[in-house]
Amino acid sequence: MKTMRSRLLAVLAALALGSCQMVFTTSQVAFLARDQYSLPSTLTVAQATTLLQQAQEQGDVAMASALVAVLYEAAAGATPGSAEYEAAAAQLVSAVVLASGAESAMSQALSLFAADAGEEAAFSDTVRSILAAVTLTDDQVAAMALVAASPPDSLEAEPALMAAVALAAAAANQVPDLDVTDPATLTPEVQAQLDAIPAYATALDMLDVAAAIVTASGEESLLGDLIGQILGGLPQS
Repeated sequence: MKTMRSRLLAVLAALALGSCQMVFTTSQVAFLARDQYSLPSTLTVAQATTLLQQAQEQGDVAMASALVAVLYEAAAGATPGSAEYEAAAAQLVSAVVLASGAESAMSQALSLFAADAGEEAAFSDTVRSILAAVTLTDDQVAAMALVAASPPDSLEAEPALMAAVALAAAAANQVPDLDVTDPATLTPEVQAQLDAIPAYATALDMLDVAAAIVTASGEESLLGDLIGQILGGLPQS
């Protein structure tokens, strides 16, 4: 059984190292612009799904943030396993991931590695800066806790893993003494601080969800492979 410490580092390392699967469409410019959207209260899940697809194409984190509220309310008000829950919950994961900035952060980190950028100290500073931009609100963390407790059947491994990455990075950003590029800083004292952060526990729960999806479906996941290489295998559910 891997320790919680190892599992956190694996998730953070996955974000720092980046995935070889270039599926992210988030614009770095759009990532930096966090405007606010006001959506009608009558918006349906189907309409929210269409808007989310557009947001993913455009890298619109502000729209994704607004859609989280709509999809979270729909999922929380539905019975897990019902058609209504299934329709909202899987889209909710994608909305939270985009809203967090994790996709853009991973894309930027991957670009740094591809460019073999700079000396190690400067590179580490840049990675820390990239990770520091990953943020989640309390409601977004609660939304992921809801999904982790009752994963929708349509949820795929890659979005679940990306959600775990976003949650872990957001948790790490709340602990000033933790340097995600230096495992030695993850001391027992820092670990205790992480244990008290809801996003941290939810990241581990979502990692378990993703591992269960991979095991049950045999679905290939490049991000899962990366985390698994660091862990010596994804956690067993």
